[in-house]
Amino acid sequence: MVTAGGGDGFWGEVKKGAEAAGKELSLKVLVRGAADEVDSKSQAKIIHSMMEMGCEALVLAPNNADRNKDVKSLKEKGISTVFIDRDTGGERVSVIKTDNFKAGYLAGLEMANALADSTQKRVVLLRMDQKVISTRLREEGFIKAAKEKGLGLIFDGYLGTTIGQARLNSIRFLKGLGEFEGVFTPNESTCVSVLASLKQLGLEQDVKFIGFDSHALMIKAVQERSMQGFIIQNPFLMGYQGVKTAHAARLGKTIDASVEAEVIFVDASNIKQKKIQEMLGLKN
Repeated sequence: MVTAGGGDGFWGEVKKGAEAAGKELSLKVLVRGAADEVDSKSQAKIIHSMMEMGCEALVLAPNNADRNKDVKSLKEKGISTVFIDRDTGGERVSVIKTDNFKAGYLAGLEMANALADSTQKRVVLLRMDQKVISTRLREEGFIKAAKEKGLGLIFDGYLGTTIGQARLNSIRFLKGLGEFEGVFTPNESTCVSVLASLKQLGLEQDVKFIGFDSHALMIKAVQERSMQGFIIQNPFLMGYQGVKTAHAARLGKTIDASVEAEVIFVDASNIKQKKIQEMLGLKN
């Protein structure tokens, strides 16, 4: 399995799911990933290294469309590839991912609900990186819902793919904006960065902040009501299904070409529910 960057918590859960499937199937599962979401060269090198180690199937979160060439080359050698988290097309045998546009649209609806009683509905979109297809689709879905619900998008900027970049850019952007009522960020690294920036600026109690994916700091913020909520996927299940599907393809079994992963909006009203606690890794 070769993951992408952009959130240690998310990819850590994907790895746990992959390893659980490997244990169940008595398979050796190797999991590696580039540190930076947009580091295409490093991801290519990791794939090459994995194949040299004798891997017989690949589960991949492709960080750009260049991976389609690698997938084609592997197919010619009899090695099947299953995509997780995002899809760049090509000759992969299956895709297991969230409908990211729909998930972003849900975040936009929840922002509209959060600002329903606000006289002003000025919203800030702090994106990750335009090269990352999964977060880009979430951002586009959010924009569509925000426009339909009459929210005013007053700023739209890119934070970068690492927490360091996002932290510096978010504090710079937010400082210069004046008043606004809502913020949306599309993944774990951007959420953690903006959470810190809002706190530094003394805005965490005044601004409705909605994010995507989860982290211990985000969970704490929702519990303390300094974050409105976040959209969660099920990364453990994504990793688990990815390995199971790749193994089935390797054996020549019939598999689903596409599997849509579930998403849920988590806020203070439902964070204590058993299912959500389990998805957040808060219960064994």
